[in-house]
Amino acid sequence: MIVAELRQLRVMANKLRCAIIDEVTPAAKTVAEVGAALGVSSSRLYYHFRELTGAGLIRCVAPAEVARHRRYRAAAHYYQLSSQMLHPDGDQDGHKAGVEFVAGAIEYSARELRSAFADGLIDQTTAYFLVQRRTIQVSATRAAEFRAQLFELVNEFIAMDQPDGELMVELALAMFPRASAPAGGASTRAARERTRRAKAPQSKRARSKIRRIADR
Repeated sequence: MIVAELRQLRVMANKLRCAIIDEVTPAAKTVAEVGAALGVSSSRLYYHFRELTGAGLIRCVAPAEVARHRRYRAAAHYYQLSSQMLHPDGDQDGHKAGVEFVAGAIEYSARELRSAFADGLIDQTTAYFLVQRRTIQVSATRAAEFRAQLFELVNEFIAMDQPDGELMVELALAMFPRASAPAGGASTRAARERTRRAKAPQSKRARSKIRRIADR
């Protein structure tokens, strides 16, 4: 599902609602079942379920007269944010909600990572665990090429989905231009290297060349 409506985006720009969508994506669940999985009381969730349903992000697949018996399922397996929602020249409310949604997605993955450590899942599955964080300086052209390669890998990751697989694996990616170089980052290292070379003792051959130039 391409999320391009401001209402949908505002509804999704909430950590708890994102968690609800995550719970009802693999299979339909009742509000009580989602609450038990998230450790949240059902009474607190009904409002969020109504918001998600009204925005068309989840749907009721097993209607029932009694609310607690209704089962809900995500409207799509994957949600993609329309690029126009992140464009600063567009609607400011939409832009702000888009930024919050994107940042919230990373924060949600960070929470799941902490839970995986706390539950001992990382220790049990070290062969499938990978976390990398790097900052580099690169041309805009090369960055765009690498982004395209990442998209190909993401599509390959999605294609591997097996409902009967023994592992639930999450992939979280964030590639973005930084406002400044981190301490000890690529820019800082390059500057230190230039300073080191400038201060380094000159070789005998270099000193001899400098003397010949001076003698002229």
